[in-house]
Amino acid sequence: IDVYVNDACLMMDAAVLYELGRHADYVVGSEETTSIALTNPDQLLAKLNAEPEADAEKAAGFAFSTLTERLLNQYSVARMSALEGLPPLVNDFCAAAARSGERKLFKGALKKTVSFADPEYKDMGHFLALVKEGAKDEALRSSAGRLLDYLTSSLVSRNVATGKYGPAKGVSFYFPETYTDPAFNQLKFA
Repeated sequence: IDVYVNDACLMMDAAVLYELGRHADYVVGSEETTSIALTNPDQLLAKLNAEPEADAEKAAGFAFSTLTERLLNQYSVARMSALEGLPPLVNDFCAAAARSGERKLFKGALKKTVSFADPEYKDMGHFLALVKEGAKDEALRSSAGRLLDYLTSSLVSRNVATGKYGPAKGVSFYFPETYTDPAFNQLKFA
């Protein structure tokens, strides 16, 4: 599949993207809940018909632009070829976080991080920016920076975030405060 457009809620989550894996070249969707159909099929088909030779990246841009005209909160495009680089960077960040002992920083960052209608979904990039900004430990600050850079320059090819979602970078993560659904542990990126 060249482009997969998620017309559903909370679908630009790292675990969801990882489940889709290499089944699509690009994924278009929102970190937030959606109450309307995201895409405008007539506009999208008109753009595709006008440029039938468009590659996957350009077709994803067409889908993204039809969202731009309909939804004004948060939506993004993920470049799925970059997904394989995410787990090693996340593992490095988690190891640096565990070694740093900066628990207060993480609690504060999680409280400030952009969350969505389901508050257990938080924007990964905003969280990383807050950690990078507040970290005293150089290894943690460096790891957060590398992961943030990868997220914003390699994985997310386009992102719109307005209003209270302004700091959102395009990919969320599931971070429940008290209870983790056991089904979550069955996911590839849990």
